[in-house]
Amino acid sequence: MVFQSIERAFVLVLALGVALGAAAGRGLSRPEDADPKVPPEICVWVHRLHRAALTHIAADPESATRLARSFGYAQYAHPWSMCGPLTASILYRAGVLQDPAMIPAFWLLDPDSRTDQRLLERAFPPERYRRYDFLDLPISMFDFQAFPLVPGDVLYLYGGLKWRAFEHVMVVTYVDRAGRAYSVSNVGTPVGFVVQQILLYDPHSPGRGYFYWWNDHGKKEMLGGLTGTGGFTVWRPRFLLPYVEALARGACAWKFSGLWLSEDGLAAEE
Repeated sequence: MVFQSIERAFVLVLALGVALGAAAGRGLSRPEDADPKVPPEICVWVHRLHRAALTHIAADPESATRLARSFGYAQYAHPWSMCGPLTASILYRAGVLQDPAMIPAFWLLDPDSRTDQRLLERAFPPERYRRYDFLDLPISMFDFQAFPLVPGDVLYLYGGLKWRAFEHVMVVTYVDRAGRAYSVSNVGTPVGFVVQQILLYDPHSPGRGYFYWWNDHGKKEMLGGLTGTGGFTVWRPRFLLPYVEALARGACAWKFSGLWLSEDGLAAEE
């Protein structure tokens, strides 16, 4: 589906959400303390992104390898290097990206190369996305209370000059009502690389989450290296800008079409 404008996208997505809710016999329901400043169509968009992300979870290395090879970016694709195609696939399934050719094109994405700069401008055009560059500090030292992340933020983490450093791409897929941000990402584990929903940071518990662990030399062997030590870049959809404060508090972490989102962001039937 090709959206001619964000406004038209809102109407279509809202119609989809209402239809799904009607089919479930429940509709779109919000708790009494839901933020009335966030339009329902924004939360429908957020939920669609989150659900698209959860379809990519691969709990073991074998499943993760099959997922990586399904993206078509290399014959012997490995889940260690699939962060770009994984992110693009999530965005494509959510309807954010309309061109499936961007999925393999995001492999080994490099914002400093002219070719990938043009790719990024097509994927996240300046008139629709605002870019933020935070390159002065490692991501573990960044103040996410002053600049919280919201669902739909696309991140590029720079490896810096540290030994065993790598660069990483992801999209924020969920923020809970405690302000904790999550992504569905490929991550190293003691048994190999898998795709999990991971906690990026907890604004109330500094040092908790992958943004800190990816900067911890003591964990680099288990996690496959370090990333974010050279800072990071964010591409944020402009239509979300008026609602950032509310979204960062989990304004859309509420019941949708008969599903409750639990504390870790996973949906469960009533």
